[in-house]
Amino acid sequence: MLHNDDYTDGEALVELIAKHFRHDEQTATAIVMLAHEGGSAPCGGPYSKDIAETKAHMAMKAAEMHPAIGGGPAPLLISVEQVI
Repeated sequence: MLHNDDYTDGEALVELIAKHFRHDEQTATAIVMLAHEGGSAPCGGPYSKDIAETKAHMAMKAAEMHPAIGGGPAPLLISVEQVI
């Protein structure tokens, strides 16, 4: 789940979601807008637990290095939730 944080640059988020969860720009934009409007949105999957945790971790680490976001810990939060 992508969580809205009101700080992370929207264009950078679209780029990160598209890259790390393999979405096209239009789908990534829709995910970012859904999180912005509703507080959170599913950003990929379903994946196995290990893959989901790795994807979430890599996307959050990439946010720390992204020129529009980076320079240290980013407020970006992507959580892993079990699908029943």
